Amino acid sequence: MPNVRRPPAASIPRAVVFDVLLAASVAALSGLLRALGPLDADGWHTPSDVPWWGILVQVAAGLALVLRRRRPLVSAGVVFALSLGWPVLAGPFSAYALGAYAPTRRAGWALAAGLALTTCEPWRTQSGSDLVVEFIAIGTPLLLGMYLASRRGLLLALAERAERVEREQVERDRQARAEERRRLAGEMHDMITHRVSLMVLQAGALRTIAERDNVRSAAEELRLTGCQALAELRELVAVLRDPDDPSPTGASARGGGPTGVDVVDLIADSRAAGVPIELTVSGTPAAVDAPAAVRTVRRVVQEALTNVHKHAPGAHVAVSIRHAAEGIGVTVANTAGARPPDVDLGTGGTGLLGLRERVELLGGRLHANPDDAGGFVVDAHVPIDVTPTIHRDLDEGAA
Repeated sequence: MPNVRRPPAASIPRAVVFDVLLAASVAALSGLLRALGPLDADGWHTPSDVPWWGILVQVAAGLALVLRRRRPLVSAGVVFALSLGWPVLAGPFSAYALGAYAPTRRAGWALAAGLALTTCEPWRTQSGSDLVVEFIAIGTPLLLGMYLASRRGLLLALAERAERVEREQVERDRQARAEERRRLAGEMHDMITHRVSLMVLQAGALRTIAERDNVRSAAEELRLTGCQALAELRELVAVLRDPDDPSPTGASARGGGPTGVDVVDLIADSRAAGVPIELTVSGTPAAVDAPAAVRTVRRVVQEALTNVHKHAPGAHVAVSIRHAAEGIGVTVANTAGARPPDVDLGTGGTGLLGLRERVELLGGRLHANPDDAGGFVVDAHVPIDVTPTIHRDLDEGAA
């Protein structure tokens, strides 16, 4: 028989267990003492007839201590009512509960005074020392309970203050991070945008003064690429400056309602650079808008085409985008390069790694491996059922 692990049973609070044991102990002890009778130097003076009524009163007063923590006024009221005929052993315990747990001080003081009267019995003939001892038996538990209640309140206040200080520290850290993000965004805008703008201006000037058509065409392509880089840089700077802004940017913000993945401009740029590409789009975009998924699929295509330009010039590329209800699939497959790369652009190796992290952050998958014919295949599936919080984390990671 398999070992089935059962869920743990709900445990009884220790305070409840302690109150039950205390009430039972006081009830049993007070009932026993009432049955044995008074004690003096000669020993116990047990009455000839069992005082059942007195025993029941003592037991009932002891059992009333079960409510001393949750209903201290009710418990003290019951004990006070039962002590009107005869002092009860539960009186000091009830006085402690009044000082430690009673929410209403005026009613608590009134019940404490009543318990002191019924315990001391000043109308009965007795010595002064006995009266003092009986008064201390009520006053000491009452003061001890008040002290512990004040101490408990002080500890709670200190705990709340510590939590408030911690929350304030977290808020200060968040503001400091936001300020650092804004500072980095400003530096990125000042340095990178300035350099790219100079490149765009120089490309425009070269297009104007160039005499050959191929040079003008290359200069125009360089200028358009720089303009596109500036637009994407502005989007990233905006995310850095305001990471909590959920408004979509880029391609997903161009129209209202759900849109498909638009990679026509990426395909056109690569074809203009001499890369033959076949684009296949199947399925219908989902009925919900998924800007993060759309941007991620677009980045997959962009990174795959960039790698083709860098490492496989002259290769034939097939791009397939598949829309479905649960997500968007994309495959970019290229054949082996027809010639070695014209320019050594380096092998950073971090583009696909960062892209895989971006896809997995959305709950998707990405595979990038060479095929048997010497080409390379990038395949990804990005789900569209994601929360806005993940969208914001994705944008921050992309920035």
